[in-house]
Amino acid sequence: MGAEEVTGVTFIKEGAGCPAGSSAAIAGQRGTELHSRPPKRPLSEREGLRFGIDIDGTIAQAPRHFKRLIDALLANGNQVYIVTGRRELTRAETESLLHSLGISFTELVMRPDDWAESVAEFKVRVVREKDLHLVIDDDVEVCLAISEHSEALAAHMLPFAEAPESV
Repeated sequence: MGAEEVTGVTFIKEGAGCPAGSSAAIAGQRGTELHSRPPKRPLSEREGLRFGIDIDGTIAQAPRHFKRLIDALLANGNQVYIVTGRRELTRAETESLLHSLGISFTELVMRPDDWAESVAEFKVRVVREKDLHLVIDDDVEVCLAISEHSEALAAHMLPFAEAPESV
């Protein structure tokens, strides 16, 4: 197949049937090993998971889908952090958008207005500070940075046109 397992580590080979531009293909081109870090410490029975979800290209792309997902996660004792590259100065507008979509969350984490580094570096910092377990983002570079520089899993949100609501 397109992946090779060596002592429990999965490597994706370049050009191994992955769609061009996919995060797997990019990881293969860079020689990045996937799933190579030791698993995070085991969770206690009472401890919930901590999720990070992006807004633009993610929640905004499929708001009903993410509302259902987030509501289920929160109802089961998990924490949901909305982690966005939007600047802090747009907080009121961003909170209004999330409210209009019916999106609940544990905390909205926004990029400081004076942040000079990349959005990917900001999100890696948030993942580490909040000790997130899984992040969903539409930016391949963000997903790769999280995978390479934290223990969290990163899920890449592919372009997805949400179906119209049933009448």
